[in-house]
Amino acid sequence: MKIIEKIQFFTRFYKGSKRYFFSAIGFPSQIREDVTAVYNFCRFVDDSIDEPEKTELSFDEIRAEYYKILETKHSDVKLIQEFVRIKKEKGIKDEWVEALFESMLMDQSGKTYNTLEDTLEYSYGVAEVIGLFMCKVLDLPADAYKTAKYLGRSAQWINFIRDINEDLQLGRQYFPKSDLRKFNLESLDYEIIIKQPEDFKNFMNLQFDRFEEWVGIGEKGYKFIPRRYRRPIQYATRLDKWKLRVIRKDPFIVYSKKVDPGFIELLSYTLKTYLPKKRIPRIFLKEHSS
Repeated sequence: MKIIEKIQFFTRFYKGSKRYFFSAIGFPSQIREDVTAVYNFCRFVDDSIDEPEKTELSFDEIRAEYYKILETKHSDVKLIQEFVRIKKEKGIKDEWVEALFESMLMDQSGKTYNTLEDTLEYSYGVAEVIGLFMCKVLDLPADAYKTAKYLGRSAQWINFIRDINEDLQLGRQYFPKSDLRKFNLESLDYEIIIKQPEDFKNFMNLQFDRFEEWVGIGEKGYKFIPRRYRRPIQYATRLDKWKLRVIRKDPFIVYSKKVDPGFIELLSYTLKTYLPKKRIPRIFLKEHSS
């Protein structure tokens, strides 16, 4: 890949997710490029559904171009071509990519999620398969697949929690209706939950517990990850836990702001992840626990 193309790829990665961008810094250069290409492709597909007016191709065009490249090995759409190159080199399975497409179609059709199993089907395609992609990029053993899926699931779940208000504005509600019924909530609209604050807090506690359970299972898979690759993944998970701590203090915050780490938090976790403790300014060690 040419220098200009590399700059464009990394810039796209940074704009799409500063969290994952800073996480990827810790990978060796070739792995970092492959991780960037995988992320950019998945983001490209996602944006084609969420912000179609801002993407170069529609979802159908992206999928058609992907299938074309699988056959012809050539395309002017470098972003898709790079993903297909990695897919073939690393052995990413066809069914994993298809699961990504299927979950995007769920968003497009406005699918209703009645049970936890319904939501987890969606989560598999948008998050768990990303963990599987990463297993292939990092050449991890098949034993790592289960825990990688749980790390992906937990990352998606904390985003479901954080994005409740944003998703409602898009006409989406990913939490299963069975959860709402359990706590006598008609919906997660602010006008509803503000009248039932305790019910909402109990609903959120259930989601917090799920996140903690799943991230705990996922972290057991660190033993399958070589040391040189482990820290970037731990970095991303630590930021997910940071989001949980912030939201747990005030669950209603999700209706007033999008809880994301700012520059100070990103810098703090970057320093603590990649530098020896004795070289980290004391202020970051004190104010930002892992």
